[in-house]
Amino acid sequence: MTLDHAKLMDKVRLVEGHVAKLEALAGVPAEEFAADYTKAYAARYMLQTSVEAMIDIANHIIARRGWGSPKSYVESFELLGQNGGLPPQLVDTCKRLARFRNRLVHLYQDIDDHAVYDILQNHLGDFRAYTRLVGERFLKQP
Repeated sequence: MTLDHAKLMDKVRLVEGHVAKLEALAGVPAEEFAADYTKAYAARYMLQTSVEAMIDIANHIIARRGWGSPKSYVESFELLGQNGGLPPQLVDTCKRLARFRNRLVHLYQDIDDHAVYDILQNHLGDFRAYTRLVGERFLKQP
């Protein structure tokens, strides 16, 4: 089965759009970020939905290429990596992001906004690396 490029591009655009907004939030001083719940909660939501879009991308590729059936979001990235879709370092990064997404969704009461701010400061490039790689490996027209 062939990949649905339009579907993948919609997900890539969502991630890239969220990252652009998250970069703006990353420019907010830590004290202001921590003091303004609207900024923290906006960041949480955009991080959660960005990771979900990344998972959707991985699962679409895995399903269409017949690479297996992941049993968890973490395993989605493992399967993508095992089949040459992601380099090992990016697999590990994506697995950490999937675990963070799970904490946002299921352990939301325990989320420390300093951890959210840390992602804004140090890991937005990971999202861009993923979308860039998806574009290069799966969206280039033959």
